[in-house]
Amino acid sequence: MRRIIKTDEDGNIRIAGNPENEIWMTVWEMSELFNVPIPAVQKEIKAIRKSGTYPDYEVCKYIRMENGYSADIFSIDIIIAVSYRLNTFYAHSFREWLKRKILSGDTQKNSTVFLLIDKGYSC
Repeated sequence: MRRIIKTDEDGNIRIAGNPENEIWMTVWEMSELFNVPIPAVQKEIKAIRKSGTYPDYEVCKYIRMENGYSADIFSIDIIIAVSYRLNTFYAHSFREWLKRKILSGDTQKNSTVFLLIDKGYSC
């Protein structure tokens, strides 16, 4: 079962399903999450894939949906990268939620996080 991330009108983030497993979303679902048109998400995904930062076989899958149609789904890596390339209230809310999740973890456990900002730079 895929895990879907949803944002309400107040900017609160909710993950449908079990967030402990992998999270994959279609372009349409990402456009709803970040409140942008589908072509805007497609443009950012194309730029991310063209940069070669992520191998396609790790971040993109082609599946058959329950309605019988087929679609590409993208991993949480692409979802996060797209959120940093879009400038909407919902993308900002997602980034803030992500930072809170990372920083609110167990202080005894060390984590290293690399985020693709733009032009291949990471922090």
